[in-house]
Amino acid sequence: MKRSVCIGHPCVGRGGSEARAMWLLHTLKDDFDVTLVTTRYVDLDDLNQFYGTAIQQDEVHVRTVSVPVGMRNNCSFAALRRAYYMRFTRQIGKEYDLCISAYNISDWGGPGLHFIADFGWDRDLSCKFDPVPNDASSMIHRDNLLRRCYLLVCRLISGKRCSHQSFFDGTQTIIANSNWSAEIICDRYGYICDGIVYPPVLAECSKKPWKDKTVGFVSIGRIAREKRVEQQIEILGKVRALGHEIHFHLIGEIENNPYGQMVRQLCANKNWITLEGRKSGAGKEDLLAGHRFAIHTRPHEAFGITVAEFVQAGCIPFVPDTGGQTEIVPFKELQFCSIAEAVKKIDGMLQDESIQKQALQKLEGQKDKFSVEHFCQMARSLVEDYFEEHQQGSKVKL
Repeated sequence: MKRSVCIGHPCVGRGGSEARAMWLLHTLKDDFDVTLVTTRYVDLDDLNQFYGTAIQQDEVHVRTVSVPVGMRNNCSFAALRRAYYMRFTRQIGKEYDLCISAYNISDWGGPGLHFIADFGWDRDLSCKFDPVPNDASSMIHRDNLLRRCYLLVCRLISGKRCSHQSFFDGTQTIIANSNWSAEIICDRYGYICDGIVYPPVLAECSKKPWKDKTVGFVSIGRIAREKRVEQQIEILGKVRALGHEIHFHLIGEIENNPYGQMVRQLCANKNWITLEGRKSGAGKEDLLAGHRFAIHTRPHEAFGITVAEFVQAGCIPFVPDTGGQTEIVPFKELQFCSIAEAVKKIDGMLQDESIQKQALQKLEGQKDKFSVEHFCQMARSLVEDYFEEHQQGSKVKL
């Protein structure tokens, strides 16, 4: 009889942590009786196409947490959604031989394996790395009476739950998504993570010769304030002012909120910027494979899965010099600490094709670290080690 494994994710959509959930299902479904727990309707065929997995409906079980009707087909009200989710995971945890949280820490009512994706579960860390702006659009996220009432409702729904500190008492298995994340957890909680496993990044882009790639830039991701998209526009605008005829494709859905409106205004009347909207599959792959360069401006990324996508696609990315993304791009010539430094380094790269080829060679050696194959191998080892150590009564560090 197969051992039972439950894989949880609060809201399965189309993000980096969902890739981890899908590839965990893909990796474990043949050897274990696997169940996915989430709060949102799951279309496995659609997710397979998006993430490159191959999971049949009859190969896994799906348990959908009951949430209010307005939350069933979207990922809104994250704190409230997490309250319903945590209450449910705590109730069902003991039904399974192993419970895995694919997105941060979850209360399974006992030992579990937890993959850290970001620090959204720790408000102090979250605000440290992404301060809440002081404007009307952020009212629901600022500390005020409305938010305190909202969080009180969430706590009442969630019921009795573990404190964050209790997850780091040695009874849980904590897997960080980068060395940087592991260091943050160690500094904050005094806990040395049980392993470092980079998220899976599928490499499906066609490999175009460098000479056939367009001398332009791409960027991928949610068009959100924490991504600092306005800095990308400013940096590349200043590079163009130096005489470089580059263009920019901004890939990502722009919502009709104050930040989205600001980005649209910044791009208005700039014929060198193309707002691509949300892209996936061949459309996204063609854009990545067809361009030489990429830019990312969010500092303090726990990992930076879009940066890994750039590297897998054969782009040369320029990234901030902090966070897990520096493990994907550990080369000083591609890192910046300010807009001025970004402009200077991009200018130097554009002027010398020999430097571009050197950067490409260095980046080539990074790809296997966050490949799907590497992730699947590490996931299998983690699960095998988990069962072995719980039989022996002692934990093994990965």
